[in-house]
Amino acid sequence: MENLETPRKISNLSKISGEEALSSMYNRAQLSHDIDEIKKDKSIKRKYLVIINVSFFSRINFLYGYEYGNEFIKEIAIYLENLVNPRETGKRLYSLYGAEFATIVTDINDLDNLIENIKTRFTEPWIIQGLDQFYIAAIGTVEIEKEDTADKIIYKATMSCKYSKQIKSVKEYNPYNTKMNPFSTDMQIEYHLRRAIMSKIECFKVRYQPIVSCKTGGIRGLEALCSWHDDDIGFRMPNDFIGFAEYLGLIDIIDSHVLKSAIKFTKKLHDLGYKIKINVNLSSKSFFNEDLALNVKTAMEEEGLEFKYLNLEITEGEVISNLQEALKQISEIKKLGISMSLDDFGTGYSSLGRLKRLPVDNIKIDRSFIKNLHNSEYDKLFVRMVIELAKCLSLTTICEGVETVEDLKVVKGLGADYVQGYLFSRPIYEEEVLENLITQGDFSVDNI
Repeated sequence: MENLETPRKISNLSKISGEEALSSMYNRAQLSHDIDEIKKDKSIKRKYLVIINVSFFSRINFLYGYEYGNEFIKEIAIYLENLVNPRETGKRLYSLYGAEFATIVTDINDLDNLIENIKTRFTEPWIIQGLDQFYIAAIGTVEIEKEDTADKIIYKATMSCKYSKQIKSVKEYNPYNTKMNPFSTDMQIEYHLRRAIMSKIECFKVRYQPIVSCKTGGIRGLEALCSWHDDDIGFRMPNDFIGFAEYLGLIDIIDSHVLKSAIKFTKKLHDLGYKIKINVNLSSKSFFNEDLALNVKTAMEEEGLEFKYLNLEITEGEVISNLQEALKQISEIKKLGISMSLDDFGTGYSSLGRLKRLPVDNIKIDRSFIKNLHNSEYDKLFVRMVIELAKCLSLTTICEGVETVEDLKVVKGLGADYVQGYLFSRPIYEEEVLENLITQGDFSVDNI
């Protein structure tokens, strides 16, 4: 790696703040460049990309403050920087997003040693401003193959990291393999996705899940969720294909199909007398499209649906990744009278200061915090703080993943405004929505 043209940027992380530490490190663009360069080096036979993701970082900002979170990220960066490059060997540490880092390793023994050191270190506490903190590091690895693009190599390492995170494997790491894909091979899913999107868009069906008021028990609205029905692939949930559609650059077509279908169905409900609001998710590609406001406006006007009955959802991570452009896009959407939600809140690299700047209307607290409320005082404290923060900013909160009566009691006790989950209904098709509305009667929408 010493022969790469770009000079080393990191000099001494311990002398700068956490936020400065991140900005001074190599980023994803540089990682892509370095992967392309090292693929050309025939003298190096085996090359590996390693991604390290540290869990619970987002909660630190809320529980202890943004400055404390900065100190945490700096400590992690210093440790990994010294581990990856102890004597200025030319090896690099890259900051991908929040508490996610990457490095390239060119020797299997170095790879094993790196992982063993990380595993050992994360079984011990991190002392930040005198407080002991414990974290989990998920590690993803993939061998760099010359036929793969840099984006595909990073994708594979990310899949490996996510797999390790899902199985909460602190003692083991899981090198990438094709079984980590939603389908058997990359080629299969690419073929079927492209075929479906270009000629069979109708096989992407929209299902709807109610959002319920904690105060009245009435339906505030519906969230539109996409599922995939294919003769060869079968039925697939969003988590099975959305990420891959984003990777292939096809997600904007699916987003447009879901948006138009949801608007059309909502207008049908209104014509039947059910004034229900619809929530529609946007991918990063769709959200940052410069024609977003125009496209949404056109779709709404074509169906004759009032703008106040549409709520667009964008994930916290996507907003924070490009904050200035996100502020511009949200402002354009709000001018139309359309509301905005920050989805999967708590899972990204956000902060109190940034949240204050976002002109969103509500926060959706991720289901990962709800499922452990009964067993984790930490999660309960985090959810309480998010709800109280939202109230201070005049935002409403929606807790996702409410599956039991006990879940409902806890989130209502914490002050949540709305809830969503299998306790009330699984995602259902248009026909089932209509049947439930007709048979159950009062589905009035409050606080529109």
